[in-house]
Amino acid sequence: MEKKRVVFYGRVSTQSEEQLSALGNQMSWYDQLLMLHPEWVMVGKYEDDADIIGLNQKALI
Repeated sequence: MEKKRVVFYGRVSTQSEEQLSALGNQMSWYDQLLMLHPEWVMVGKYEDDADIIGLNQKALI
């Protein structure tokens, strides 16, 4: 069976410490989700921690 290719995208809307912590939680949740789905293969992982969508996007993988 061919694996489903997935990309994970985490985003917060402010630079506050609480929001940045939430971003880390989002990305950890994606990692856990990936372990539950052996039929998936992660092909990209992005974080966006800026006030404006896409302004400060970082490719992690």
